[in-house]
Amino acid sequence: MTIVLTMVSEKYSISMMMLIILAVTLREMRGRKMLTRKHFKALAEILREHKADGVLVRDIADFCYNSNSNFDRGRFYHACELEL
Repeated sequence: MTIVLTMVSEKYSISMMMLIILAVTLREMRGRKMLTRKHFKALAEILREHKADGVLVRDIADFCYNSNSNFDRGRFYHACELEL
């Protein structure tokens, strides 16, 4: 894990590393429990606060949809303040 984080830190800021770690954690959690609107709101807030780029928002939205088919991608993009 240390080697991976070192390689990531050379490419991304600390806030982006936090988002990557969050995404990995959620991916591991996916098989155990379905994500809910509460999770989606928290993720959108973090992405918005860190002004995440569109690619990262899209990738996390893909993950969210795969974990819960009721996920509303448009609402998530809006909550992240992502301009389409």
